[in-house]
Amino acid sequence: MATAGMRPSDIILSATRNAAAVAGKQSEVGTLERGKFADLVILDADPTVDIKNTRKISKVMKAGQFVY
Repeated sequence: MATAGMRPSDIILSATRNAAAVAGKQSEVGTLERGKFADLVILDADPTVDIKNTRKISKVMKAGQFVY
């Protein structure tokens, strides 16, 4: 997507919020909101600056608990 010219913030939205909507799961996943599954990654660098920063994972949360 980056090679095609998409901005990093749009790539992130495509992979999260938009993907959840396409799958019909937007009430469960795709954004950080009360009542949704708390699966997320905490990064060491800003992915909106460079999408490759999504590889710099600091912590992982699954079901509201840190697993890494």
